[in-house]
Amino acid sequence: MAPLNLLIPSLLLAFSLLISVPPCAFANNSKLFREYIGAGSNRVDFSDVPVNPDVEFHFILAFAIDYTVTDASPPAPADGVFTAFWDTDTLTPYKITSLKRSHPNVKLALSLGGDSFGDNRLVYFKPSSVNSWVANAVSSLTRIIKLYDLDGIDIDYEHFLAGPDTFAECIGRLVTTLKMNKVISFASIAPFEDREVKIHYRALWKKYGNAIDYVNFQFYAYDSTTNATQFAGYFEEQSMNYYGGNVLVALSTDKSSSGGLLPENGFFDACNELKMQNKLHGIFIWAADYSISNGFSYEIMAQKFSSHLLLLLLLTTIFLTTLLLPQALASPANSNLFREYIGAEFNGVKFSDVPVNQNVEFHFILSFAIDYTASTSPSPTNGRFNIFWDSNNLSPAQVASVKRRHGNVKVALSLGGDSVSGSPANFTVSSIDSWVSNAASSLTRIMKQYDLDGIDIDYEHFLETPDTFAECIGQLITKLKRNGVVRFASIAPFDDEQVQSHYLALWRKYGHVIDYVNFQFYAYDKGTTVSQFLSYFEKQSSNYRGGKVLVSFATDGVSGGLTPDGGFFRACDSLREEGKLHGIFIWSADDSMNSGFRFEQQSQSLLATLLLPSPLLAANSKLFREYIGAEFTGVKFSDVPINPSVSFHFILAFAIDYTTSSPHNPTNGRFNIFWDSSNLSPAQVAAIKKSHGNVKVALSLGGDSVGGSPAYFTASSVDSWVNNAVSSLTTIIKQYNLDGIDIDYEHFKADPNTFTECIGQLLTKLRQNGVIKFASIAPFDDSQVQSHYLALWKKYGHLIDYVNFQFYAYDKSTTVSQFLSYFEKQSSNYNGGKVLVSFASDGSGGLTPDKGFFTACDTLKKQGKLHGIFVWSADDSKKIGFRYEKQAQSLLASAKSSLASTK
Repeated sequence: MAPLNLLIPSLLLAFSLLISVPPCAFANNSKLFREYIGAGSNRVDFSDVPVNPDVEFHFILAFAIDYTVTDASPPAPADGVFTAFWDTDTLTPYKITSLKRSHPNVKLALSLGGDSFGDNRLVYFKPSSVNSWVANAVSSLTRIIKLYDLDGIDIDYEHFLAGPDTFAECIGRLVTTLKMNKVISFASIAPFEDREVKIHYRALWKKYGNAIDYVNFQFYAYDSTTNATQFAGYFEEQSMNYYGGNVLVALSTDKSSSGGLLPENGFFDACNELKMQNKLHGIFIWAADYSISNGFSYEIMAQKFSSHLLLLLLLTTIFLTTLLLPQALASPANSNLFREYIGAEFNGVKFSDVPVNQNVEFHFILSFAIDYTASTSPSPTNGRFNIFWDSNNLSPAQVASVKRRHGNVKVALSLGGDSVSGSPANFTVSSIDSWVSNAASSLTRIMKQYDLDGIDIDYEHFLETPDTFAECIGQLITKLKRNGVVRFASIAPFDDEQVQSHYLALWRKYGHVIDYVNFQFYAYDKGTTVSQFLSYFEKQSSNYRGGKVLVSFATDGVSGGLTPDGGFFRACDSLREEGKLHGIFIWSADDSMNSGFRFEQQSQSLLATLLLPSPLLAANSKLFREYIGAEFTGVKFSDVPINPSVSFHFILAFAIDYTTSSPHNPTNGRFNIFWDSSNLSPAQVAAIKKSHGNVKVALSLGGDSVGGSPAYFTASSVDSWVNNAVSSLTTIIKQYNLDGIDIDYEHFKADPNTFTECIGQLLTKLRQNGVIKFASIAPFDDSQVQSHYLALWKKYGHLIDYVNFQFYAYDKSTTVSQFLSYFEKQSSNYNGGKVLVSFASDGSGGLTPDKGFFTACDTLKKQGKLHGIFVWSADDSKKIGFRYEKQAQSLLASAKSSLASTK
């Protein structure tokens, strides 16, 4: 604990940072929770819905529709004259007044349009004219909003009989007028991924986005098989489509028609990832009408999650201020970004040739697109870009293929380069406006054809002034980002007076739209030393202050700079220790093909370790895990007490690659179920996850024995074992809707290297394919066991989330002090890992609950080292009423978690 006289200034500084730093510095995590209500027929009331006082809560009445309502004729469009179509008998003005009085954090909005009404009659947006629709809408909505004392408006038209420009003008002018007249204080839109919907809402956003406060993007309109990785990609895509907007994440409790990422499939995990990136702008749910059937469990979870955000922000700020102030005031921290230029030298290199480590963010950069004619004597085209990379081997189909195979890969194109057909590729323009217009048009066409993600600026020769270059490139990037054509942009300067004058002019005016600085450190002399390299890095970080300056080397054999053989990776280690390794890029894949891409592999391996939890941040956790099903005692998930305040993992014991018939024989990676599947079936997995949102279920591989004999790890070959294991385990995991995997082999007929490759490659493929979300290992203190698991940890530790160390394999006489000593030893062996403590309820050894286990846990908790507890096993604990499970979870529920969440 810091002395009070030191802590108080830090706290004051933390609070001053919170109130003085621009909002964009934290990229607006928000405590906003929104819920649609009133569209269904089950009479849900405001008072039915739980309201957490620590969130900003918006009820959205669904819907007000500009259709006529008469008994004499069917409903018809009413040109902006709105009528309340929500459950007005239940959700009355009086109820709203009462609600707001009892919950000061609640505001109400009404939503316009919706999908359909009555007998599934579609609601169309159909104005007679812009002026008449706006006049009618302003008048009718003002009346409704004042009658109901509402605060905001939401736009949810989903069908259109008017063009995008008409829609944009009508809605834009409506929102503007209502805000100007102080009728509403906020406005939102509710688009989803549909071509017609997109073009209408994008037209509105482009012209009137500054009047729209929230984007309620209907992520539940995506496919019901959406996983967390896909969800993250959709979020980034829509954040670019509605660039600068507060895009809220969403889920639907209408199980009959909606999809997207469900809570049981990782919705809150995805929210947590966004939270850590400061991108969680809020959560909304469709709809209270459906949630009433499950007791609003997801609303409770979502609001509880949101209510912690600003506390987390404050704690994070205090943490950084007190402990990491020098780093906090420096440039952006370490990143696992790896980038590589490809295609400039036409030597047949393909994306598939380049090794891709799944634990890095990987950018291929196509080299180059140049605004020159594609003729034998190329000449400048004033911003009309043509493709000058090896498009035969790097085609749109191959871009699609590499992105499909590797979810962590993005592809960009680079503009300019050094030369075209042996002559300098000069930056030259007729005028700024014409160049920007031509460039935006031609590059948009190429970007869409190839489904590219970003742009890189690599002009190296100039026939224009720095100011002209800055305006052309700055306006181009701004336009492409605003139009959702690119998600990121980089520049690639080097230490040359003319080059730097142009790029620094660009940086000064438009640095805020540039995500990365690919500084060409290989343009320095060949004799560069580590100390010189670090000095150059500091100089360029100062030149491009606040930017993510990436380090680099070239594999072409003719460039200079600090090479891998000369100490490049030592320099990277130094930068990593200082929190300044923002990424690595290489020039180029074309040259690296000759040497088998060994430096690419080494670079990515280094970067892949950057975001692993450090001993400081891998602190206390509320993770509780329990093995179940090995002993066929009839134990069920529902027998085990589950504390809602912990993260709870059941681990099915076991899946074994042996035949199920006696005598049991090895099957070379073809796994079968050996747990009590009668009592622990797919239906029971679904039921426990449905009833407890904090539960995940994994399976464990191996175990001690099969049919009374040792369950050996044995493989015919690495490749065949991995192929069989991936196939058979994918089938089981999908059948049971499992979340993770645990490795518990305890006997071996293969050497440590074979075990390492088999298990490491298995984990890699299951993660790449989105089959599992987490993985653990379960070693114990035995020389043969440790030799195998430590070899695995050394090479593939970055893929392993938890170490279920079997502390109950130590002697029965273990004391508290011995236990703590064993913990330190294994934490050192599995350095950087989350080593969980454990006990067994079957009478095994180790430190038992009645001999001081929880005393030891308290000690670890005080030291910030209690990463979780696991128990072997529910089968045995059933006999004693699970009393130690209750005690363990109670202890964990009271632990102060780390800033990084438990998966």
